[in-house]
Order: sequence, then C-alpha cells, then structure tokens
Amino acid sequence: MKYTLTGLNNIRVLDCGVHLSVSPENEVVNFGTFSTRDIQRHNITRTFTVKATRAEDAECSDGFKLNAAFFTDEHLSADRLLLRPGNGLQLQLLSGTEPVGFERFNSFADFTTGELSVEKEYHAELSPVPGQDIKPGSFTIVVLLRINYH
Repeated sequence: MKYTLTGLNNIRVLDCGVHLSVSPENEVVNFGTFSTRDIQRHNITRTFTVKATRAEDAECSDGFKLNAAFFTDEHLSADRLLLRPGNGLQLQLLSGTEPVGFERFNSFADFTTGELSVEKEYHAELSPVPGQDIKPGSFTIVVLLRINYH
C-alpha cells in the first residue's frame, strides 16, 4: 500500500508557549465534608481558576489563540455535560452560568491582541443524580485540562 498526504501547504509551526496555573494552587477542588441530607437540599459549588500567561520569548513573535477542553475517564452523561462517578453524585463545570461540558474544545485565550495573560473562572457544581441513592464515603475525581494552540 502507498499513502500520499496532500494539502499540507497551510501548516504553520508556532514556536510559542504559555505557562498554565490553576487556583487553588494545589490544583484540588475540595468539596469538604457534607451529609446526604445537605447535598439533597442544595447543590455544593466550588470555584477554581485557570490562568494562561504567554511565555515572553524572543523566538515567539506570532499571535496565537488557545482552545481548552476538560477530559476525564469517569462516566459522562449522554450530553457530556455531567460527570457521574457512580456514587449517586454528579459534577458539572460552569463558566458563569453556562455549562462547559466535557470533551468539547472552547475558546480559552486570544494572544493575537497583545494580551499577556488570560484568567478564566470556573464553578464545579456537585449535585445528586435524580433517582439514585447516594453512597456515603470519600471519593476522588480526576479531570484533565487539554489546551490546543491555533
């Protein structure tokens, strides 16, 4: 078999970078201790921020943009808006009041305008899954943030 790649004439290589930082600094969103009754009465929300700072580098003179998406190995709802770890709880990520979703790249930063850093605030909202029993006990959920340059 022989394969031929064509249409590669519009590729642009960026020799640019960003430094990412997450707050809280330990990169852990801690929901603390709560009872089943507490979570059934009201959702629990915690805030975290992601900051992208353009690397000041003589080799990087191009402007560029960043897209970002949250990924996980946990079970997701069919619409990919809710992460369900199997304990009767679900996690939703919000930007303001808008659901962010998982495995969806969204615009994160525009470094074509001279900006040197961009910070986005997110809300992690924990709530019960309707119709499911909540299993008491500690739990850990791992969520990764992927960044694409363009």
